[in-house]
Amino acid sequence: MLLISESHSTDYTATKIPNYSIYYAHHPDGTAHAGSALIIRSALDHYALVPYTSSKIQSIAVQINAFPWPLQIGAIYSLRTRHNGRRIQKLLSHSRLSFPFSGRLESQTYHLEI
Repeated sequence: MLLISESHSTDYTATKIPNYSIYYAHHPDGTAHAGSALIIRSALDHYALVPYTSSKIQSIAVQINAFPWPLQIGAIYSLRTRHNGRRIQKLLSHSRLSFPFSGRLESQTYHLEI
């Protein structure tokens, strides 16, 4: 599995990797900047969750049907602003996701446990 921040993808991006599924959260203005992507092996029993896109945050997640509990993993892109830590916490807490999240978002390190 590969999580990508700043994927620079659009609705016209056509990347294909044999035996892997690729999911995107594009920037809402439709241009090739920002965005996030997630690449996962097709053999894993999984499905994509609804992407979250705003002008400042783009996030994509999948649920893997693992035993004994399902696992949700996501990739996120965020502009560097002082309020985005709170926006990301709100995004994760209002979604049905419950997974640890850590990463570098535009040179700022975050770690959130929901």
